[in-house]
Formats: sequence, structure tokens, C-alpha cells
Amino acid sequence: MGGSGVTTELVVHEILHAMVAWIIDQAEKGHGSPEVLAAVADLEALRKELKPLLEAEHSEAVSTLQEFVAWGMTNPAFQKAMAAVPMVEKGFAALKNKAQQFFRAISTIVFGVRGPAMETALSIFMARVSVIVGEAETTQVSQAPGTHRMAAH
Repeated sequence: MGGSGVTTELVVHEILHAMVAWIIDQAEKGHGSPEVLAAVADLEALRKELKPLLEAEHSEAVSTLQEFVAWGMTNPAFQKAMAAVPMVEKGFAALKNKAQQFFRAISTIVFGVRGPAMETALSIFMARVSVIVGEAETTQVSQAPGTHRMAAH
């Protein structure tokens, strides 16, 4: 963006932080729907599992859960690294929200029918993040400290 050092990736990264930070923070304190609490707990467990594998090249991305989510949703190199890590789904609750169903449908179209061996850290990550993003779309964030709603003109 005009030599300022501000890139589209950076802007989207920061918007994503603004969108989900409060929900993740509340879930880490035990507040939120059972689906969000499970998704946040699973994401933290995934981050900890991936940290030794990816820290050398992506230390900032695996430093905290907030950064893990933001980098995982915005940085193609980090996404590629997660996609290279095969994983088996560990029994996350049945897909209950539309965002998760949408992600599964798109991934099936793009990657074809997949068995458990075809799951990757990225697909597991995306399924969990979709729960948080879905919650962010339906939650009033005006109560969150430091957030402001823009008036529609």
C-alpha cells in the first residue's frame, strides 16, 4: 500500500484480531458457548502441538493463541506449513454451525472426498476457527473494551 509497509495481509490480520480477540479472550476465561469453548481449547492444543514443528520458521505465528488464529487465517506460508502436517481429527463435536458446514463443503469440493488420513493441521485449524468467526458474526462486540461500531451512512 504505497511503500508504507502496510500490506493487505497486515490489514486483514489486524481486522481478524479485532473481530475475534474478545471472543477468544472470553473463552480462555471460561465464558462462551460450549462450541466456542471447545474450539478455543482445541486451537490452543493444536498450537502447542504444532509449536515444536513450526516454530523455527513461524515463531510469531505460534507464540500465542491470538497470533496463531490471525496468522493461520492470513499468512499463506504459515497455511502451507500447517497443510503439510497430517493429522487425524480427534473427535470434535459434530459440525453444528453454518460456517463449519460451509468450510467442509468447500474443502470437499476443492480436495475431494477425504478420509481421516487426509486431514491436516490446516483443515482442523479452519474447522475450529470457523466456530469463532461464526460467533463473532452473531455477537455484539460493542461491549468489548476498545471496540467501536461504525455508524452506517
